[in-house]
Amino acid sequence: MVPTLSIVFMAISALVSIGLPIALGIIWHKRTGAKASSLFIGAAAFVVFAIILENICHRLVLYGSGSCAAFMQSNLWAYGLYGALAAGVFEETGRLCAFKLFFKNKDDRCESVMYGIGHGGVEAVKVSGLTMISYIVLSVIINVSGGMAGLTVLGIGEDMASVLMTAFTGTNPFMYLVSVIERIMAMAFHISMSVLVFAAVKQKGRGWYYPLAIGLHALLDLGAIAYQTGIIKSIIAVEGYVLVFTALCALLAARVYRGMAEQRQETNQNYTVDKE
Repeated sequence: MVPTLSIVFMAISALVSIGLPIALGIIWHKRTGAKASSLFIGAAAFVVFAIILENICHRLVLYGSGSCAAFMQSNLWAYGLYGALAAGVFEETGRLCAFKLFFKNKDDRCESVMYGIGHGGVEAVKVSGLTMISYIVLSVIINVSGGMAGLTVLGIGEDMASVLMTAFTGTNPFMYLVSVIERIMAMAFHISMSVLVFAAVKQKGRGWYYPLAIGLHALLDLGAIAYQTGIIKSIIAVEGYVLVFTALCALLAARVYRGMAEQRQETNQNYTVDKE
């Protein structure tokens, strides 16, 4: 049987993953007047670049029939480096394209934060929200049917049903709350990178923020990929790395965010002087 506490924590994780982006969007709109369209553009850009285009690239590079795919599958370091870099290139390029195409008349720095909320929000719903909802459904089926019977009725093979049973019944309930922390950190990171790329587009001489964002994104994902490939065994070590790295990126983004305000104020002052 799946512990009731596990199901409760799954529900909390799903609620936070879906509710956090909505709450942040509403709060930021009321506080700054940032447009809701920026949030939806961020969400759409993630779908196009991270879900569609990046997955197409993965199919070609990782799962094709050529020698490249064979090399990637047999080399954990190459697999990890590719995965981290691909995430950075596609997601940060998505931000760059979105800001260049749809933010021509949106120069206020607060729009970059709203974009980041939309970008990170879709990821939160996809990665954690929907996953936890499916976990809840399967857990309830297991408990109601008294075991694997309910899963096999759904058409799940016995081997996979056994794996699911072991995972749900053997996992510490508090581990499901880890995804809550992960989503909060991910939202902070996506907002931070959105601020950097927005500055790269809007500020003269700051174009290098775009490749910087790609590099930072790749470095962040290396921790998770190292854990998934077994290079790092401790989930606590990975989460600690992500927490510290995200905090540093947020501090950098906050400095860039303040810098955009200072530059805009200086530009307005120069414009006033020129008029006089």
